[in-house]
Amino acid sequence: MWQGMACRAPTVRAFVELALASIALALSASALGCRSVEGTRGLPPFFEIYPTPSTTDWERVRRGTGEEPKSGRETVLRPFASWESVEDLGRRVRILYPFIDIELWKRHTRWRIVPVFRHENWTREDGSHDVDTMIFPIFYWGSDPEEGSYFAVFPLGGRLRGLLGQDVIDFALFPIWASALNDGRTSTHVLWPFYNSVSGAGWSGWRIWPFWGSYEWRTDEGLTGAGELRDERWFAMWPFWIRRRAHLETQPTEITFSFPFYGRRENSLSLTRTYLWPFYVHHIDKRDDRVLHGGYFFPYRFTEGQKDFWPIFGIKRSAAAEDDPLERERFRQFAIWPIQRYDWASDTIEETERLWILPIWWDFERLDKATLETERRWKLWPLVGYRRSGDRSALDILSPFWFQRETYERLYGRLFAIFRYRSRPELTAWELLYGTLYWESGPDDAWLSVLGGLLELGKKDGGFHARLLYIPWW
Repeated sequence: MWQGMACRAPTVRAFVELALASIALALSASALGCRSVEGTRGLPPFFEIYPTPSTTDWERVRRGTGEEPKSGRETVLRPFASWESVEDLGRRVRILYPFIDIELWKRHTRWRIVPVFRHENWTREDGSHDVDTMIFPIFYWGSDPEEGSYFAVFPLGGRLRGLLGQDVIDFALFPIWASALNDGRTSTHVLWPFYNSVSGAGWSGWRIWPFWGSYEWRTDEGLTGAGELRDERWFAMWPFWIRRRAHLETQPTEITFSFPFYGRRENSLSLTRTYLWPFYVHHIDKRDDRVLHGGYFFPYRFTEGQKDFWPIFGIKRSAAAEDDPLERERFRQFAIWPIQRYDWASDTIEETERLWILPIWWDFERLDKATLETERRWKLWPLVGYRRSGDRSALDILSPFWFQRETYERLYGRLFAIFRYRSRPELTAWELLYGTLYWESGPDDAWLSVLGGLLELGKKDGGFHARLLYIPWW
């Protein structure tokens, strides 16, 4: 009896080993043969290889190279990472995107670990480097071949470049002292925001906030001395009295505001008065004498073509100006904002129509009047998403993202889409359960595949096609 059991044990073990080997072979074959509606291959939804990368910021990638986008591919390991390569330009790696993003392009490298670290290196045509590094919010350093190097430890002191909309910022024990330089204008702060002075590039003025402030901006000085006045600003006991006169804007404007009792803003096109802001605003459009009554605290607007009582209900119509072909004709309506909204607009370039019934439904459509091509996108969130552009369309069942970004769709959206349909001129295809069941139809082909070739039947290359256990039989 013991000998019989000993004889049967190797037989069982051999059977198990053969079964495991068969499964491994099937998985390997599936990985090589499994096809998706985008033409990818792999083991969806966890591993796929796309024939094109998802990088779309080509201007930044190409800067300094003068080269057109090249062919490439992207490999995705969901939900952890993706890495893409572009011929002759470089590669990009995303790990738990958007938290870790590494770009290694021909003339530009960028490392980001959100929100704490950022490093960029631009290689110029002469071979020099423009380098910026940040460990937020404390350390900042970098160098530029023209502007020099910089270093800062916040809030102790140092120099920053290209941050907060300024060319250069120097500071020490912020907010005790800081000086910002931008387009030739120097703004110096002591005990920010209490004391400030401005000089250079036609600017002059100072403030001791909130008690008093006065600034003016003039054009460049000419032969007669001081240039023409562009802008004047004053305040006293801010925000209780504020005054501004903008002289050289397209529409020279004067503003006076005595918070909260009275405010006035006037130019050649309009006159706006506010009383007990934010409760009441009176606006006159001087071009057609149209009067608007409204408020901000509980926003409401009542004028010709507009009746808004936010957030309960609102409706607005506006016609395009006859002397401006680019101005849009528009109709807009909402109810229980932002739950239900509708917006239609048209000009000489395009016509758009958008409807929201949040959080479950939105529908956008656009018509290009030059080509008569249409684009449409709707979503029954989070169940179904549909998009069509020209003669290409796509439908996903389980579509949880409320925005459209190719990177997020590839990395994360694919994990949820249990059914996907794609149609384009060269073929129509759909897949169920990540490619477990796949169907494709083209001008000359039509075939159905189970598990990437475990069973496959149809018509290929003009003749009958069959695969069984990943082996072509016909």
